[in-house]
Amino acid sequence: MVVFAVVQELLANACRHSRSATVLVGLAQDDERICIQVQDWGVGFVLEHISPRRSGLKGIVDLVKWSGGTMTIDSGPGSGTCVVVEIPLAPETEPGTEMRG
Repeated sequence: MVVFAVVQELLANACRHSRSATVLVGLAQDDERICIQVQDWGVGFVLEHISPRRSGLKGIVDLVKWSGGTMTIDSGPGSGTCVVVEIPLAPETEPGTEMRG
């Protein structure tokens, strides 16, 4: 569910804001994590200039952190945007704890 929500919001943001004719979505998985990449070749932005009232990007950041993942955003005016998200497949456990099912 987390992967779907992240891809959905990143695509919505690219379509809504980038003015790019093309958006690339990539998904890859290994034994430990799933990697999501969403890239456009649009207008780009400066992350520090995003209004706090824009909750979409903040929601993605919070969701990725909650899932134990990481997110990087590479963007700049006129250079498009590339967002890479890595989400672990298994929740991390604290040392000394065990999972029971």
